[in-house]
Amino acid sequence: MIRAAIIVLAVFSATPALALRCSGSPSVSANYEFAAASEADYVVAVGYLENTGPREATDDQGSYRQMTRFHGAILTTGGFAPGWSEAIEVNSQCQGGGCSAHFAERDGLFFFERDTQGLSLFIGGCGGLIHYDPTVEDMETAVQCHAGQCR
Repeated sequence: MIRAAIIVLAVFSATPALALRCSGSPSVSANYEFAAASEADYVVAVGYLENTGPREATDDQGSYRQMTRFHGAILTTGGFAPGWSEAIEVNSQCQGGGCSAHFAERDGLFFFERDTQGLSLFIGGCGGLIHYDPTVEDMETAVQCHAGQCR
């Protein structure tokens, strides 16, 4: 569920077979609709993540947890509001041989999950709710979806 001044994030976890079938990232509107239909609360933001802590292994397959700080703009009912910075826990879930579940320190449109512990970003073998190097159209789509007019 997405609330008025809150952002969106979702988790896609893939089995090794599914990871072989990954064919790019879903659209911004598909990710927004996924997050809106979820029982979890999501926040949508545009900006970048900065590493602030070491990677901590969470299993023997390469999965890890890492603290980061997001810098950028949060999606509100009035559009993207700049000057937002927040701690984000990145949870990478690797399965099978190699692990492609990593984030890059570059600009992106992110969907963060909010719970009582704060904000999290989950990344699976097929990525997550991240759109790197978002276009103006990507950001306009997020704003339109937030206004109830997803296309």
